[in-house]
Amino acid sequence: MIVLAGASALSLHRAFQMRKIANKFNLLSLKTDARNSIKDGSASVIGFFSILVATQFGFVQMDAIGGMIMQDTYIFSVSFISLKRSSLILVDSWQNPELTDMIKKIISERFSNEVLNVKNVLLRSAGMVDQAEIHIEFSGDTPLSDIEILSLRIEMAIRSKFPLLKKYLLSLLHLLK
Repeated sequence: MIVLAGASALSLHRAFQMRKIANKFNLLSLKTDARNSIKDGSASVIGFFSILVATQFGFVQMDAIGGMIMQDTYIFSVSFISLKRSSLILVDSWQNPELTDMIKKIISERFSNEVLNVKNVLLRSAGMVDQAEIHIEFSGDTPLSDIEILSLRIEMAIRSKFPLLKKYLLSLLHLLK
């Protein structure tokens, strides 16, 4: 029990130190590792308390309950986040809610008379080129030639706002209203 308590305390202490350093230097890789270390240290603490209850109070099922808690919280959350991030990498996609909201706002404000709705903005990095696939809803009576011109105007508006993003793919979804 002493070894388990010491290992739990040491693991949590190291994890919180790592998080402090990651926040100080704003390192994403270290922040991710710190989060996983905190989860690992928390799992050790749960293991300690479940064994403590099982040995000191005679509730022998607590060891299994502690294992289920660790499995459900630590293992599932780490697995889910890893699966989500690796899936985004496989499709060369990234999530940046602030950037997608800014793109939606630019289109909604500058082209409010011509665009009915911005359905969604999907971001993708393909090597040195960044792309955005934007689904936009137009009125059913808008001529296709006007939509093509409008898509070029939207692209130029976005490029002027984000000069560091090299290229955008605008895929416009035409929905009838």
